[in-house]
Amino acid sequence: MRRLAAIFDRYTFTAIVLTLGVGWLFWHVHLEDYRDAKEIAGESAATRWWHAHAWPPDGRAGFGPPAAGDPGDPLRFKSYDWLFLLRQRFASNAPPSEAVVAFMDEESHQKLEQALNEPWDRRIHARLLRRLVDAGARLVVFDIVFAEQRRFADPEGDRVFAEAVAAASNRVVVAVSTKVDPSHPRVPGVIPPYRTLRQALARGSRPEIAEWNLYQGLPELLPSYDEIVRLHPPSFPPFKHSLSWAVASVVGSPLAAGAGTDAWREAETRERWLNYYGPAGFLDSLHYEGVLSPDTPDERFRDKIVFVGASTLTKFSGERKDAYVSPFAALASDRERFVAGVEIQATAALNLVRGDWLVRANVRSELVAFLLFGLVMATLLQRLRGIPATLAALALTAGIVVAAYVLFVRHRIWFAWLIPVAQIGVAWIHSITVNSLRLFVQNQLYQRSLALYLSPKLVKKFAQDKEQKFLSPGAEKTELTIFFSDIAGFTSISEGLDSNDLARTMNAYFQTAVGLCIHPTDGTVVKYIGDAIFAF
Repeated sequence: MRRLAAIFDRYTFTAIVLTLGVGWLFWHVHLEDYRDAKEIAGESAATRWWHAHAWPPDGRAGFGPPAAGDPGDPLRFKSYDWLFLLRQRFASNAPPSEAVVAFMDEESHQKLEQALNEPWDRRIHARLLRRLVDAGARLVVFDIVFAEQRRFADPEGDRVFAEAVAAASNRVVVAVSTKVDPSHPRVPGVIPPYRTLRQALARGSRPEIAEWNLYQGLPELLPSYDEIVRLHPPSFPPFKHSLSWAVASVVGSPLAAGAGTDAWREAETRERWLNYYGPAGFLDSLHYEGVLSPDTPDERFRDKIVFVGASTLTKFSGERKDAYVSPFAALASDRERFVAGVEIQATAALNLVRGDWLVRANVRSELVAFLLFGLVMATLLQRLRGIPATLAALALTAGIVVAAYVLFVRHRIWFAWLIPVAQIGVAWIHSITVNSLRLFVQNQLYQRSLALYLSPKLVKKFAQDKEQKFLSPGAEKTELTIFFSDIAGFTSISEGLDSNDLARTMNAYFQTAVGLCIHPTDGTVVKYIGDAIFAF
């Protein structure tokens, strides 16, 4: 017990409380319970608080939507972003060969004479679709909402594009716009495309994907508070699917097999995190008008999934359009800071097709790991001083970064590794502060003790040099003057004085002898012997 008490003194206990408190604070914020509302209502208030703030029930809880903006978001989300920056620096990877992105950018607007503030002529989309089908494209994905044009009505353009879609033989996926569903606020309602296109989509489809909605997908993305999209777009089976899931379904990805089953619905709604392959513009891409150019070889599109969508800037508004901040933004140029929405859709779809999306570590496992790590690390750093504590903190931080990077690169698992780094920082600051105060108090006591025997000059000298000379063994030969002082007849004098008078007399004597004689000449008091002083 004494040994434990010596290890876990009040300073170490304070360090542990601070470290665990920081870890739990950043971990638990906005921990949502996704169970059925009736099941939650049947629990006591204490049980609900426990599940929401400390221990998720049956692992069915997770952190809330990435737009929550909680205090722990910067640490959690930067833990995700900075892993891509590390991979970009230490690992080289080529763009996925399965996809090509065609940008509807400013250059294409100019060369194809399309207004920046109006929908594109659908005859041009028909030309592009026929070009890609003839080139052997595996699938064409339009990240474009083909709603009724109304004021820009063009029946002939609609008919031409619908015929091109029908001729594509189940090789087209389009985005659909959404509306709020009052009965299910979290589940968007779908506004289908215009009638002729909807009929073309259903014409001649394969039996297993006969429903028109499997050829369409919700293009909505979930940006975080900092406008970075980290989570895969949401799906709401069985009738409302994300654009990326629709792509995986049409190309026959094993992940999307077994449509309509419980396993299929569970697989579609599982939480997945985007595995960005590189910064903005990393995917194989070209201008929209470049697809139509005869100078572009067919091999560029053969057996590829071609994504068509807007680029990040438009000259009409001078502002971002359908663009989000890239997780690589911290080290990117101004133009590479933003990634187009169609690139994010392509990344999400490729993650599903290739099976290389990211998953986050189980929240229960994170909590247990953070608590155990905080306990051990706070105890260790508190028992170290200055330089050893700093080196230990740096080593622990490096170990956390390496572990996070290895899990990310080899197993595609990420966790909020900046939270234990913050714990290390708190424990290190506490260790440095407490040990500095301890050292300061010790030095003050040490100097006060020396001041009883040494002059202020020698006190300062030995206080600065105590480790090198004063406390080390050995001696120095030097020339000294030995001083003895004694009061003659002290016994007789003391007998005739009152105790208070005697005390004042002795204080004056010692102050005069030591303060005005011994210390001004850098003398050292060896011993006080009653009324006698021995010094050199």
